[in-house]
Amino acid sequence: LPDLKKIFPAVQYFAPMCRHMYLAPDGVSVGIGIFSRTLSFRSLSTNAYVNNALPVLNLEGVNEGGQHVDLQKIRETESRLLVVGEIEKNRVLFKIGTTHGIWVKGGVPDDHQRQGTQRLLSCIEKEGDLVLAGDLNAARGGEIYSILTKQLKDRVPVKFDNTIDPE
Repeated sequence: LPDLKKIFPAVQYFAPMCRHMYLAPDGVSVGIGIFSRTLSFRSLSTNAYVNNALPVLNLEGVNEGGQHVDLQKIRETESRLLVVGEIEKNRVLFKIGTTHGIWVKGGVPDDHQRQGTQRLLSCIEKEGDLVLAGDLNAARGGEIYSILTKQLKDRVPVKFDNTIDPE
């Protein structure tokens, strides 16, 4: 975030999903943001589709090195958010959203990811037409991808076929 603030000093919005306590004594907020170099946001909103936007909880279920040790605790203390900003360019209003989707070990969907994806789609539907960018944790052609693309159009070029998950 500090590096992004140098590039986008005036037009930025950050929404924390949790606080990582192992990174600093008082914790470090970790989340998602939306930024613009030149255009101001006319409006901004944060929608939680897993847990709540506030209060921001201390992340549990990770060890000192930040490795997942208890997925249930992580899911209880980490929120998943949809951030949406509206900007205007040449009298045309654009709505842009971002999220960081639910992570699952090995990319194998589970009920938590399925239910959260349905709640994400409900949030998107309430927002109306928008461009969504972010890490959806949904492999192209997989189950979660198929759920998403029943409602959304994939505009990412086919040559980008993954986001390189080391596991």
